[in-house]
Amino acid sequence: MLKWLTPKNVKIAAIKAETLPIKLVDYHIVNSTNLLNAAVSLVFPFLNQNIKETIHFHYTNWPSLHYYVGADILPEEYGGKAGNIINYEKILSQIYEKENDLLVAINDTYISN
Repeated sequence: MLKWLTPKNVKIAAIKAETLPIKLVDYHIVNSTNLLNAAVSLVFPFLNQNIKETIHFHYTNWPSLHYYVGADILPEEYGGKAGNIINYEKILSQIYEKENDLLVAINDTYISN
């Protein structure tokens, strides 16, 4: 993976990311590995400020994650109150069942900001 993280490739990816029509996506990274941390430190200087603001590293700092994502919907593994992550298929089916509600919440957040 690291062989693709050249400055030229990173700049091209950043330009493509800026031209995407969807800009409301925030990325929250938790429990990142040392390899990912090293890759990010190489790539971050080449990213535009708007993209940098959408990427949030929480490592294992759950209060910083809870600032963006409510603890009531997070599993206990992430300092939340929604139980343990045991059955991924059940969680995915619940997400797909509530897809419209999630999209409305995202749109409401975008409109209020």
